[in-house]
Amino acid sequence: MSLREMMDSSSSSSGSEANNRQSNLCLLELPDIVQRRIFSFLSYDEIARLRIVCKDFDIMGKTVLNKGLVAVEKFRNMCLKEVKIQLPRRESERRVHPLARHVDVLMAIETRISMLSMTYGKYIDSGLCCFIPGKVLDEMFRVLRIVRESKTPPRPHEILQELRDISSMAMEHFDEKVCSSLKPKFTSTPKAKSLLTLKMSNDEVDAVQAVQTNLQKVKGNCTELRKQVKSLRSKVLKLGGKIDDNKSKLQDQSAKISEQGAQIQDLRRVVDELSQKVLDISRSHETSINKSSSKGGSSNKISSVKAFFSGSHSSQSGVVTRSKRARAQDTESDPVPPKKMC
Repeated sequence: MSLREMMDSSSSSSGSEANNRQSNLCLLELPDIVQRRIFSFLSYDEIARLRIVCKDFDIMGKTVLNKGLVAVEKFRNMCLKEVKIQLPRRESERRVHPLARHVDVLMAIETRISMLSMTYGKYIDSGLCCFIPGKVLDEMFRVLRIVRESKTPPRPHEILQELRDISSMAMEHFDEKVCSSLKPKFTSTPKAKSLLTLKMSNDEVDAVQAVQTNLQKVKGNCTELRKQVKSLRSKVLKLGGKIDDNKSKLQDQSAKISEQGAQIQDLRRVVDELSQKVLDISRSHETSINKSSSKGGSSNKISSVKAFFSGSHSSQSGVVTRSKRARAQDTESDPVPPKKMC
């Protein structure tokens, strides 16, 4: 066999081995990012069923289901926010609005999420189990998509019938079958484990280490910030005392101002009364002056009339005396005839 034939045979054998390796590649040998991408194309119900395949699938399924519970709550809050923006502010108008049915459905889903969180929450936080009913998550997402996309969704009791049934059955099954086996473990665990227990890759480990170093830096900064906060609190307390003093001063000033306002009102009233009295006195004085002036004019007229009448009387008396004198002279000049004797 020549050297070329030996090289060709070796290359063909290596190529066949590589092909066999590629054909025998297992799903679990893929990177975690690829596995999560593959799981994202499955429904939550299918992921919950695949947990029994192996331990790695169980870990991945727990992570996806726990994230799904958080995701459905965020999606519901987003839908409710979008609906509330379009609703009127008055409660009476909201009840008649076409989006009132959307709000009823979203509030019903919120109650279901809160009930499920109360049932599974403490066990999920302690790391003893995950959110088991994946079908409930699928139904919630289905209802939320209907509410978000359709302008006139079905009535709440119609669209929520399946969700209420499967969520109630899931909670009853957990309380009866699962919770009894988890309670001893829950009481024996001294510390709560993390919610997400993933098989981390090297990149994720490096990222975690970087986060830890950043946390140490942040802790160092926190001590300085605490000192600053303490100093600021002391300053705030001092300012609060000053503000209280100023408030008391303002209250005293307001009381004094109110008293002064009352005194000013009294003084204004007294001034008004005095001004009215002055006006009355001035008016009475003017009337008395007018009356006295009118009386003086009439007395002058009477004296002039009296003088006129006295002058005429004196002239008349002079005429009379003159006539009397003339008659006396006449009688003296003419002798008196002797009286006849009988």
